[in-house]
Amino acid sequence: MQIEVYESDAEALDAAAALVESTLLATPNARPVVGIAGGRGGRALMLALSGRAGLPWTRTRFCVIDEPCGGAGEDPSNRQLLREHLLAPRGLVPAPAEGADGAAVWEADVRAAAGPELTFDLLVLALGEGGELGVLDADAVARADPAAAVVRGARRIGLGPAALRNARRVIVVVVGGQRSQALAAAVHPGAGAALPAGLVLPSERVTWFADRAAAAELLRDAHPAPA
Repeated sequence: MQIEVYESDAEALDAAAALVESTLLATPNARPVVGIAGGRGGRALMLALSGRAGLPWTRTRFCVIDEPCGGAGEDPSNRQLLREHLLAPRGLVPAPAEGADGAAVWEADVRAAAGPELTFDLLVLALGEGGELGVLDADAVARADPAAAVVRGARRIGLGPAALRNARRVIVVVVGGQRSQALAAAVHPGAGAALPAGLVLPSERVTWFADRAAAAELLRDAHPAPA
């Protein structure tokens, strides 16, 4: 299992953005679909991506991986973050969808983009302080149907276990010392399987990027490779 570790959060985010760009340029899909995290971590990812001039902006469809349920103003809207911090800088701002039900608008949007099974060409995720990935925390994973592409909670709706497993390519970013314990728990042998991270552990399909602060717990027990 390999995680790429960088000295700073800016370096980790830039490396993740570079991989997003190269992945989209190499995909055989003429209209690739990307799901990106929201919240504070997602905003940092969006800002890093907004500067990638070589990314195929005009033919890529971007969605957020979760969104508040109910009407506007109850919780921050990740769709609004996407418009403001990723699409607007490139002149690709869609008209805001009408309707008060944020959950229905979000689900219609992702199903129109990624198909009924929600098969994304690329998911760009941010590991939360509690080990969550979007709407999926440990409790949600335990309760959710493993075949569910969408999971709806009391306050938010988002991608379910099947959507994370079905994605053709996944990038997970972990930055900040407040996430060091979550990262260590996520990738610890045996422990991560019960957490959301167990759905997207590092593999040929999944790449993880972390800064040194987030990797502190992992590096504490690391040993140099044999010469």
